[in-house]
Amino acid sequence: MSSWIPTVRCNNDKCLAGKVIFLPYPSHLGKSLSQPDWPTDTWSRAIACPWCGHLYEYREHDVQWGQDGIQNPLPQNDFVRVLLLCDQENCGTPLEVFFPSIIHSTKESLQSDLRHLAETETCPKGHHLPTPIHIASAEAWRED
Repeated sequence: MSSWIPTVRCNNDKCLAGKVIFLPYPSHLGKSLSQPDWPTDTWSRAIACPWCGHLYEYREHDVQWGQDGIQNPLPQNDFVRVLLLCDQENCGTPLEVFFPSIIHSTKESLQSDLRHLAETETCPKGHHLPTPIHIASAEAWRED
């Protein structure tokens, strides 16, 4: 019996290194003959590409499924979930960002990508993120 592996493709046309981002997904789905019924139609994640560092919002229709014949260059699909809070004009709007954990084994590597995000991203209300970025929390993440 095969394992199903969910992926999304990096939306950056200049991403040369890989383009495929392996997703964590609920472990209870396990091995199955048929493709798991995941994610739901309300699923969305802001995911930073492990290859080029760009951040894009992905939704259920972006998820592609393959079986374990896919060569996953990363030994695990765990992510680091980072919750940022916009502090422009007392906004306080949260921005949830997911980074592949294998890429961020140190706080310094995570901070480096967050500095890049401050240059390119806005909070959901359209404010540019100030530097230094305020991290409300960072934790290991797997889908439930």
